Amino acid sequence: MAVRNEMPCADDDAPQSRVFSWGSGIKGQLGIGKETVAMPTPVPIADLDGLKIVSLSANGDKSAAVNGYGELFTWGSAKNSSLLAADGSVFNDNLKVPSIFASEELLFTKVAVGKDHIAAITTEGKLITMGT
Repeated sequence: MAVRNEMPCADDDAPQSRVFSWGSGIKGQLGIGKETVAMPTPVPIADLDGLKIVSLSANGDKSAAVNGYGELFTWGSAKNSSLLAADGSVFNDNLKVPSIFASEELLFTKVAVGKDHIAAITTEGKLITMGT
């Protein structure tokens, strides 16, 4: 289990994959369905329950995860076009729960979140980026 300030983390010992989050959530980055000033204790991200999370990243006001099927989920601040739909359209509002980047052509293996961007590696080794 990895711990970082304001970062969700996965419980690798759980029989089913569960992801927990805590810390600042004023832009929806906790993925718990609401914007909140602070969540002092870890709470599960219900929308990720039961999914085998193979890659997880967070940085400040956004978070992302990849599950065992290669599906990419993003949530948090939509500022700077850092959260996109698979068709390239931008989200105008913060995403308060994990939202799937749905694409039949793109499956992912890893994801990393930076201050104003998200970068993900596809199963074919291509780099897909969102944001600035």
